[in-house]
Amino acid sequence: MKVFNHYSTLFLALSILLLCTSFAPIEEKADAKIEWITLEELQTKMESEPRKVLIDSYASWCGWCKVMDKTTFSEKKVVEYVNENYYAVKLDTESEELINFKGKEMTKQELAIKFGIRDLPTFLLMDDELIIKEVVRGYKKSKPFLKILSKFNS
Repeated sequence: MKVFNHYSTLFLALSILLLCTSFAPIEEKADAKIEWITLEELQTKMESEPRKVLIDSYASWCGWCKVMDKTTFSEKKVVEYVNENYYAVKLDTESEELINFKGKEMTKQELAIKFGIRDLPTFLLMDDELIIKEVVRGYKKSKPFLKILSKFNS
């Protein structure tokens, strides 16, 4: 009888846990995607329509960067908010590709060093004059990430 009581208690506990987690909010995936642009496109767009900038610094080996792409950057509310309020740029911190940023030619890796990026993922929030105003480090779930973006945008 004691064994039956332990199994029934375990079954009840697992059933309650399953029931509680089934009501957890599921973030809605977006049909659209964030409109990532290059640094060169960014500078051209800023001339005609200035707005705030989100730079996602990443590397091909960065696991948390990939998780951000699959989760936070794929969540409908994040996609909509970023596309409506920011220019979004991905910066490969290990790329030797030459770019021209603010009139200076350098590699993407050199630009990442100039920006002071040491941890990945790192998100740079820039004003409409391409000046870094906030640095956000590490993986962020969609709700905290949206709070950061909306606070910076206001």
